[in-house]
Amino acid sequence: MGVLIITHYQRIFEIISPDKVHVMRNGQIVESGDLDIVERINQKGYKTI
Repeated sequence: MGVLIITHYQRIFEIISPDKVHVMRNGQIVESGDLDIVERINQKGYKTI
């Protein structure tokens, strides 16, 4: 089973633990990885992507 969650709400990751994280900009995936991406965005913002 697969589930797609689209969110800007970082705290959702305290409830779920996704296998993959994708960052989209202008309808395109610009970066993929694991929860390390979420931590980096949380600490440094979206400018790092």
